[in-house]
Amino acid sequence: MKLQKKFFTFFLAYLLIALILIFAVRQYSTNIVKEQIANNLVNTVLSKKQFIESVLDEYRELVKRASNEIDYNAIIGEELNDIQKKELINQWIKSTIESRSDIYQIRILNKSGIIIASNYEDVGEDKSTNDIFLKGKERIFIGDLHISEFTSKYIISVSSPILAREQVAGILVIDFDAEKELFKITDSRIGLGGTGEVYLVNKDGYIITPSRFTSDVILKQKVNLKHVAEIGYIEPFKPLAPDIIGLYKDFRDREVLGVCTYIPEMGWSLLAEIDQTEVFFPVVKMTYYLFLLTTIISVIGLFVARFSYENTVVPIIKLQKDTKELMNGNLNHEIAIARKDEIGDLSQTFNLMTLNLKKSWEKLEEYNKNLLNHGTVV
Repeated sequence: MKLQKKFFTFFLAYLLIALILIFAVRQYSTNIVKEQIANNLVNTVLSKKQFIESVLDEYRELVKRASNEIDYNAIIGEELNDIQKKELINQWIKSTIESRSDIYQIRILNKSGIIIASNYEDVGEDKSTNDIFLKGKERIFIGDLHISEFTSKYIISVSSPILAREQVAGILVIDFDAEKELFKITDSRIGLGGTGEVYLVNKDGYIITPSRFTSDVILKQKVNLKHVAEIGYIEPFKPLAPDIIGLYKDFRDREVLGVCTYIPEMGWSLLAEIDQTEVFFPVVKMTYYLFLLTTIISVIGLFVARFSYENTVVPIIKLQKDTKELMNGNLNHEIAIARKDEIGDLSQTFNLMTLNLKKSWEKLEEYNKNLLNHGTVV
């Protein structure tokens, strides 16, 4: 292989190796960053899930305790007249609401599902076809988040049977203001960076908590949970598998890195997401600097290679051409390479060798000429 090709091949090999190393480092860094951010999101979403479950447990326990406190005589007893019953129930409702700031409304339904007591003007309404009544007769039931028909607040209704002599005497329904407790999951942004957020999605696919970046999304913005079905839900105390870390578009149509966990009791999905631009910004920045460094080194290397080529390869090529002239019998040709290095020494050696060869050739011609003249005389 000629020297020109060797220099060119070496330079291309250097560029190829540099690019391969850059992409390998980029891929490795991408995986590391992705795993670190995903771990942060997982820790965040699991802590939020624990908070939500504790809030629901607190609602459940409070309603259970309240249903046991109600005097069944105020509902079905014969010792009190209707006015006394109403006064007794209303006093109990008032004192219970005053005991907690997150209680929005209390209703008591009779066995037929008719509201017989409430702190709002809905006494007499029929709730017999409502899940809050149908399921509340059997056990403590927590309904999905909905909007109050009186004040447009977001509330969660919890119902429980009121037992009298081990029989269902009525249904207690307490509505809790979601802004007081449930929405607190969106307050803390630890582990979410500048573009991350956590939000709840109900079983119908609608967001039921405030969004950090988009207003008026509760029960209006639907979320495509197809990616959740594809990557699966995360569970506590299980190792983080790469396939439950999703790269997808969120409801704002932005590319995000996200994880999701499931709250089976409510059919809710809890998602934690962060923009991919923020996630991979360090990798992009590092790749940029690697490319910049490689470019600078390549440019410097190109100048060094050019200098080496002109000071090493070019003189050797010229020396090769000069030797061909000598091989063709041109002993008058002089190698004009004035250098104070090995190539210069080699050139001078060739010139001395050519000069000696020329002198020898001239002597040989003189001898032949004399020999020819002597033969003619004889």
